[in-house]
Amino acid sequence: MSVIVAPVARRICGLDVPAVRLPFLPASVNEAWRSVAAALRRPDETLALGDEEFAALVSLLENQLALPLFVRALGESALWAEAGEERGAALERRCRPYILASALTIKEVGNVVSALVATGLHPVVLKGPALALRFYAEPYLRPFSDLDLLFTDRAEAERAHAVLKAAGYVLQEQARGGDPWLWSRHLPEVKHPGRLLHVECHGGLAFPPRDRRHARERVLVAELDQLDFGGCRAHVLAPEASVINAFAHAFVRHAGEPLRLTVLLDADAVIRKEGVSFRWERLTGLAAEAGFARATAMGLEACGELLGVSIPDTVAAWCRNVLAGGRVRSRVHGLQRVRSAGHLSGILHADTPGGALSMLFFSTFPTRAFMRWRYPEKARLPLVMLYPYRWAVQGRKAMSLGSALISSVFRHLRPGPKGNH
Repeated sequence: MSVIVAPVARRICGLDVPAVRLPFLPASVNEAWRSVAAALRRPDETLALGDEEFAALVSLLENQLALPLFVRALGESALWAEAGEERGAALERRCRPYILASALTIKEVGNVVSALVATGLHPVVLKGPALALRFYAEPYLRPFSDLDLLFTDRAEAERAHAVLKAAGYVLQEQARGGDPWLWSRHLPEVKHPGRLLHVECHGGLAFPPRDRRHARERVLVAELDQLDFGGCRAHVLAPEASVINAFAHAFVRHAGEPLRLTVLLDADAVIRKEGVSFRWERLTGLAAEAGFARATAMGLEACGELLGVSIPDTVAAWCRNVLAGGRVRSRVHGLQRVRSAGHLSGILHADTPGGALSMLFFSTFPTRAFMRWRYPEKARLPLVMLYPYRWAVQGRKAMSLGSALISSVFRHLRPGPKGNH
């Protein structure tokens, strides 16, 4: 598709979206995000695309979870009739599953939250469901398939996990071994066989609770709001914390994985919906205090460049200062070469030496159940041979991570451009 997407980007991006690349993003992400952003901002211009290009754009929009927003924007355009009966009908058909899925998932969110609150638990609903219900015109415009529930008390997260399993939710992954809070922000994911949502009981946002960096990010839950989920009120992050969490999720937690434009669309939806009530000074202060200043600056820069989000001059200056010299961009580029590096680097940030040793041991010798779950394609390989295979994979990751970190250190040692110190 990339052969088609590139001309699509050139055809529609020049009309409304700056051609300047965002240096901290891979070229493929830049191209895709620019195409989707252009289509959302000027949907009427996409009607000039040929059938093959338009089909490629629609597939890209679906991949970026932005098709419902595009169809709604095009439907509100005075030129919807020009889409043609065939294209218009096809787009409406592609949107129906989103509408149906949204109704089912929103109902399931309400049922899960109600069940947990009824047992005396206090979940904080994160990301998709909270954003869809609070900041989007219609919930289906923000598709989601996960329900992330944060508990500020790890014991509550464990109780919630047990409640869900007792209600028929089944484990979708296996633990490596040892204390799960060393490895992950959440307990093993669960899903009910007859329902749509994958549910995660979190103890952390971007970092596991037993990661030293978690202590800083807890400031994001110091101020919580409430939202109605199917007749049951539950906590959600404040608007400014929601934006920071979205950026941290994309640019910190999943820095080495494929990125979707959803992170920017979420921030855009929050900022536009809040309007003058959005506390920009609170955003920058909170981001710095939580340790996510760089991720937030990158996200805001991308929102301004691609989606035309209006950022106050003082905040734009703050972003430039945080990203001064391009050093953070070099670091992110390096870490994006290392997928799944989070657990390897997490060993360095364990809360105790014993925790680091436990992580190192179970990274080398995970449980048998985890090995079979993690490597299903090696099902015929005897377990005694599967461990050496894992050691080779982990060794390559460790070398890549080390190379990226060394490269980052050398870039930091280089003198930056004048005025950027």
